[in-house]
Amino acid sequence: MSFYFDQQTATKDLQAFFGSHKAQLQLFGSRVNQTFEAFVFAATIRHYQKNGWATTIENPGSPSGLRLKFSTRGAPKNFSYCRAQKGLETVQIRHQLRVDIAKRYPTQKKRSNICCDVVIMRDVNIDHYSTDSSLPNQELISFGESSTCLRLRN
Repeated sequence: MSFYFDQQTATKDLQAFFGSHKAQLQLFGSRVNQTFEAFVFAATIRHYQKNGWATTIENPGSPSGLRLKFSTRGAPKNFSYCRAQKGLETVQIRHQLRVDIAKRYPTQKKRSNICCDVVIMRDVNIDHYSTDSSLPNQELISFGESSTCLRLRN
């Protein structure tokens, strides 16, 4: 089985999807991997919507439109994210967020972290985070790397 990612079609789909959330974005990354990451972010939001979650796109760093994070650098407060709510539960869906790994060795002074393509996290305020800050692992619900999330499209 082979997979083909059509960047041009994905860009049009992304413009329509995020436009329906009153978010504007001219460019969904200049490289295929950036567009694919935006696609996976949108697919994750769609997955929550299809499962009865109310979703809202938050644009703290750009009140006039969507701003996605296409690198590991940048404070989270400058980029858009999705807040999803179902009943009394609220989660955030973030793109390119730094997260502490769960394992820590006794000799380590600082926790190791990774920057995940898509993060589902508890609804906690991370506005004070810098570009190098990482989400404590206990706040993480789930995460995904783009290559593992393709199945969410359907």
